[in-house]
This record gives sequence, structure tokens and C-alpha cells, in this order.
Amino acid sequence: VHLIPVNPVREDGLNPKSRKRIMPDLLTEPPAIDPIYEAQVYCNVPSIAERSMEGHAPHYFKLVSVQVLIRHGDRYPLYAIPKTKRPDIDCMLVPSRKPSHPQLEAFIKHMSKGSAAQMDGSLSSLPHFPSHSLCEMGELTQTGVVQHLRNGQLLREIYINKHKLLPSDWTAKQLYLETTGKSRTLQSALALLYTFLPDFDWKKINMRHQWSTIFCSGSCDCPMRNHYLEEEQRRQYSLRVKNSNLEKIYVDMAKIVG
Repeated sequence: VHLIPVNPVREDGLNPKSRKRIMPDLLTEPPAIDPIYEAQVYCNVPSIAERSMEGHAPHYFKLVSVQVLIRHGDRYPLYAIPKTKRPDIDCMLVPSRKPSHPQLEAFIKHMSKGSAAQMDGSLSSLPHFPSHSLCEMGELTQTGVVQHLRNGQLLREIYINKHKLLPSDWTAKQLYLETTGKSRTLQSALALLYTFLPDFDWKKINMRHQWSTIFCSGSCDCPMRNHYLEEEQRRQYSLRVKNSNLEKIYVDMAKIVG
């Protein structure tokens, strides 16, 4: 704590002669780091809802639309660390297993009725929710599903319940959905949508396939960017393979984080 002296003011409004005063600079030891709290913050465990400026605007503004660009939820690793065992993580959705959500069971049932939805291209062949007892590479986990169920619930409270963004008889023209071609992104979108618009009519859902992972589409596609990105990825992979110390670090990390 750093205390800054303030010159007193006399009743006549004039300041007395300024005198230099030495104030103590009190120092306290920083609080001990709580590893559990730090891990939850880093891993974004869905426990406490965090809000920012969603739904806040001057009173004379009128809400016309809401655009949400959001990343997929928690997923299984994309690749295995050399000389280590794959993490044994269950990607089946089990409402009784933590982390869970009050609407998780209803979400699973609703996802099984999704044949009436319109899905662009290869999206139609993707499952609507994760269902493997041993996660596949990059597969959305139950934690990831719960994260987006909570996101959708939060957005509903703000934009549907409070600001009346959509009427109860909303149409397909009032909802634009777009996702990349990975199951984890499609499933994350559906989880968020389910709590944003509970028990939505599948016939009103038209999910468009976005080929670009940076949502660039054809209007700003840069072939040379892809070329240099692949070149850099190959260079980094080559460095990892040749560096025995780095390989040892990967093995040690795998033992710690499982």
C-alpha cells in the first residue's frame, strides 16, 4: 500500500505552507498462489458465469441484431505426444457426471431429433453431440458441451428475456448459423443454440458450412498465407523431432497433466 499525503485546506480556502512529509510505504507479501483456482481459470472450467458488457447500451439505442463469433468448447488433444499414452477421457455425455448442466439430458434427447435440419455439405454427416467412450482426436468433451450450454443460457437471459430480440414465433430468416467443418464446432454451436432457443424447431435450422477456419470465405482468401503457414508448421515439426531436450519436456509434461 502506497500512502500519498494530501495537503490540508484551511477554512479560508488557502493552503498552508506546504511541508514535505515522509509517509510510510507499506509493503505486504503477495498472496499465495492457489493452484486449483489458477487451473480453473486457465482451463475455463464451467463453474461461474462471467459477464462483460453484453446487453448494455445507451437507453436511446434499439437492439437490431446480435452477432456471436465464438470458439468451440473444451476438446480432446489434436495429436498425441510422442512416447506417451493417450489420455483416457470419456466423451460420452452423462448428466450425472460433473461438470453437468440442468438441461444436458434434454439437450441429448433434442439432438437425436435433428434429421429435419438443413446442413450444408459434409455437415450433414457429422454427429450432433459427442458419443465416444474414448474420445477421438479433437473431439468435443462433456466439459465443452456444458460450457456452451451455459453460454447460450447467459445470452438468452440478456437478449431474449430482457431485450426481446426474437419473438416466440421467430422464423428461419431471423437466425443465421455458420460453422467450420469440424464436429467440435458444429456441436458447440448446437449446444449454445439449444439453451439460447430451448427446444427449437429443427425445421428452422439452416447450418452453413464455412470452409475457412478464420471465417474469411472467398472474399479475403490468401493462398500464399496457407503456403507459408504450412511451411512454418513443417519447420516447427522438424525442430521438435530433432530436439531431444524438447521431446523429454513433452514426456514430463504428459506425466504431469495426464
